[in-house]
Amino acid sequence: MKNKTILLLIIVFLFLVPAVHAGSVITVTEFVNANGSIGIYLRNELGVTIYTDSIKNDRSSLTYTVNGTNVTINADKSDSEIPRDFTKFVVLNKEWPSSGYYNVDITFRDAGGGLYPKDTYVLFAKPPLALLSESITPTKVLSNTSKLTYTAKIQASGENSVSSINFDLVKNPKYFIISDSKIPGALSKGATADIIITFEKDGQAMPDTVVYTTLFIPMRFTYNTMGFEGSQIFNTSFVMFNTLTTSGQFPVMEARIAVPAETVQPGQEVSIPVYVWNSNVGGNNACNVTLTLTSNSTDVAIPSNIIPIDGDFKGRIEEMPDPTATFTADISSSAKSGDYKLSLNILYTDCSWKNEEYTVKTATLSVSKSGGTIIKDEPIVEPPVDTTPREPIVNITSVPSEKSQGIAGIFVTVVAIIGVLVIFGLIYFLEFRSRTVY
Repeated sequence: MKNKTILLLIIVFLFLVPAVHAGSVITVTEFVNANGSIGIYLRNELGVTIYTDSIKNDRSSLTYTVNGTNVTINADKSDSEIPRDFTKFVVLNKEWPSSGYYNVDITFRDAGGGLYPKDTYVLFAKPPLALLSESITPTKVLSNTSKLTYTAKIQASGENSVSSINFDLVKNPKYFIISDSKIPGALSKGATADIIITFEKDGQAMPDTVVYTTLFIPMRFTYNTMGFEGSQIFNTSFVMFNTLTTSGQFPVMEARIAVPAETVQPGQEVSIPVYVWNSNVGGNNACNVTLTLTSNSTDVAIPSNIIPIDGDFKGRIEEMPDPTATFTADISSSAKSGDYKLSLNILYTDCSWKNEEYTVKTATLSVSKSGGTIIKDEPIVEPPVDTTPREPIVNITSVPSEKSQGIAGIFVTVVAIIGVLVIFGLIYFLEFRSRTVY
């Protein structure tokens, strides 16, 4: 029975060894230019600790070749060992390619001195794909957020076009699952395209005791370029906050762009003070504030449009009495009359929870070729008071003219005659009536 058990173990081992050798021992997650040398992030896929320097450890260690030539590592800049399931960094004593590509081979020597099949990678002088920008909507992800969208712009940044682009998510971010994705199938050299990935909640609930957690979106892109199959991993992260424990604590940044009340003229230089404050009294402070003022037209140029602000912004009810910063705008002499939009981007960090946020405030600057010129920093001069002696003003009633007097006299005479006739008529009537009665 014992012999049968030993034989069975030997058979199982013989089946396992080819599987281990055939599998990937090391995964290169990323090549980076380390100050002109080749830097490699390596992930240990094996069940034992792997040493990165075969000169110091000739067992359970890695050896490297570039275009068929053995190279050593820069021990001072490299991690010495890679535990199981960990990713570590090594720097080769080999310069980064100036153009084209290198073939990089990595071979593992086990504890018994046996060599595993080499893992071969292609290192391009310029990465075939570059991530130009990325964002997540909504900008603040809460535990009751049901849907979020990752948007990025990528570019074929290498020396050739990129085809057969495919995407897979290495791992869903916790609490979410991918529901839809949109990626380009190919890009010509230098071309750009948008990536849109949509996630929905997977039904998990954030524990009530958790204030916030950092989530990751690791994305692997595979493609063909320069006759090779390649891959790149882009990893982004975001913070999700618990609505039960963070409600009412976030900084709320407000701003007022004090544009001139009057219209300005082409060719004029205008000072634009801005007032920025945190309106959430009793909430977290805001820090690392950076203000960026932009215009929607080249006719309104803002040469120094980025101003970092020192200090923390505590919550307050109203704006500070003094401006937080003052920008200068140059109005082009060829600017047309009309309204120009100014946008103030406020980038800041929650001092307590270290998450970065931003908000945008806008204002309108009016330009008119016939408009009034703004006079800045000059006292208002009142017109001089005239102290010349004056004769007193007397109210004199005007004397009626002779013509008006004549007309008035005739009118009075006529009225008098009529009055006399009425009186005589009344007397006659009364007398006649009395004779008739008696």
